[in-house]
Amino acid sequence: MGLDFLKAVAAIFIVMHHYQQVSGVIFTTFNFYPASDAQLHLGFLTILFFMISGFLVEWQQQQEERVGKQTSLPGKLWHKCLRIYPMAMIACVVYVGLGILDWLITDKWNWIMGGGGIWTFFCSMTLNSNMGIWSSSRTIANAPTWYLSTLIFSCAVYYLLVYLCRRLKVQRLLMEMILFLFLCAIRTQGAVMPFLADSWDQRGGMVSFFMGILLCHLVPYISRRVKYFLLFISAGTLIVLLSGRGDWIEEQWWVQLFLLYPGIFINALYVQDSPDSKVCRMIHFFASTSFNVYVWHCPIFMAEMVLLDILGVSLPCTYGVMAVFVVVVELLAIPLYLFVEKPLAKYMKKYEWQNLRPVDPL
Repeated sequence: MGLDFLKAVAAIFIVMHHYQQVSGVIFTTFNFYPASDAQLHLGFLTILFFMISGFLVEWQQQQEERVGKQTSLPGKLWHKCLRIYPMAMIACVVYVGLGILDWLITDKWNWIMGGGGIWTFFCSMTLNSNMGIWSSSRTIANAPTWYLSTLIFSCAVYYLLVYLCRRLKVQRLLMEMILFLFLCAIRTQGAVMPFLADSWDQRGGMVSFFMGILLCHLVPYISRRVKYFLLFISAGTLIVLLSGRGDWIEEQWWVQLFLLYPGIFINALYVQDSPDSKVCRMIHFFASTSFNVYVWHCPIFMAEMVLLDILGVSLPCTYGVMAVFVVVVELLAIPLYLFVEKPLAKYMKKYEWQNLRPVDPL
C-alpha cells in the first residue's frame, strides 16, 4: 500500500509542477515549479517513479528465480511495450490533434509541452524522442512521455544484463552495481552516448531505475533501526530543501536520489493494510490510474488551452486553479483507466510474445 500511495501522490505533484511550468507563474510562497535552484524541485519526483519501477522489475525476477521459473526475457520486455505503447500513442494523437485545432483557431503553431512537425510526431509515437537514435533530445510531442521512453530502454538494458549474467555465470548484483556506478559517472560527466541522448532525463532515469534494483537487494538486510534512521535522514533533507537556503543546497538531483527518496521508499514498503480494507483498495485504485494521470495531463491542459482560445478568455494560474485542474485530471483518469487502458490491455494479450506467429501476407 505504501508504494501505491507514493505513486498516486507523486503523480499529482508532477501535474501541478507542469501546470505551473507552462503557466510561467512564480508564487511568493511555495512553487511547484522552482523559481531557483535553491527551491525544492518537484520535477525530480520522476526519480521516485523510476526507483519504484526498478525495484519491482528486480523483485519479480527474484521471485521467478526462487521458484525456478524461466520466463522469456524478450517476452517480458514485449509485455511492457504492449502495456505502455497503446495508451502513449493514443494520448500523443489526441495531444497533436488538439494542437492542430488550436492552430486552426488562433493561426499560431503553439505547443505547450513539446511539439512540431511530422518527424516530431513520429519520434513521439515510437517513444524514441530522448534516446538520441533518430532525433536529438526533446524532439517530442506530449513531453512527459520521455519517462516512458527511458523506462522501456532501462528495462531492455536490465533484461539484457540478466541474460548475460546467466550465460556467463556471473553474479548479477555485481554487474548491476558496476552498471549503476557507470551510469552515475555518465550523468556526472555529461557524457553523450548512444541511447542516452544529450539530456539529463535519459541518463538520470536509468540511474534512478538501477538504484531501485540495488535497493531490492538491500532491503531484506535493513533492520528496523536503520530503516527509521534513513527516514530521519529523508525528513532532515526535506526540511533543508524546503528552507530555500541556496548555500545549503547543491546538486539537488543527487541529493534527492541519495538522501531524500531512499528512506521514504524503504519505509513505504512496510506500510501495509488489509487488501480488503476500503482505504487500501482506494489507494490501490488511484495508484492504478496514476499512469493515465501522467500520460494524459498535458493533452488535458492542451484541451483547456483550446477551450480558452475558443472562448477568448484567459485563466490566471493560482493554487485554486491548479487544484481544480488536478481534480479534473484525476476524474478523467478514472474512465480512461476503466474504459480505455484496461480493455486495451485485455485486447493486447493476443499479441503477447508467446502468441506471435508468422503470417501469410497474401
